[in-house]
Amino acid sequence: MEIGKHGIDGISPQSVTEIFKAADLQIEMVQTSAKKPDPNQLVFGTSFSDHMLMIHWTAARGWERPQIKPLQNLSLHPAVSALHYSVEVR
Repeated sequence: MEIGKHGIDGISPQSVTEIFKAADLQIEMVQTSAKKPDPNQLVFGTSFSDHMLMIHWTAARGWERPQIKPLQNLSLHPAVSALHYSVEVR
């Protein structure tokens, strides 16, 4: 599986297995797990895992170590296009 035609940073592409190694994964478990929902009563978008995967990326350092952390809010910049009512058409 390739990251992209020209790689993440415009240089040669790398496979995912070259970037992320299982040994690099940092895991932080929740103190108390939530009660598991009844599988027959699941409704999309209403039940969530106790944990989430986070991997930071910067232009200077590229991908950092992957982390599994307790579920938390996401921080988004106000200019994120997903928050706008319309998309700029060029």
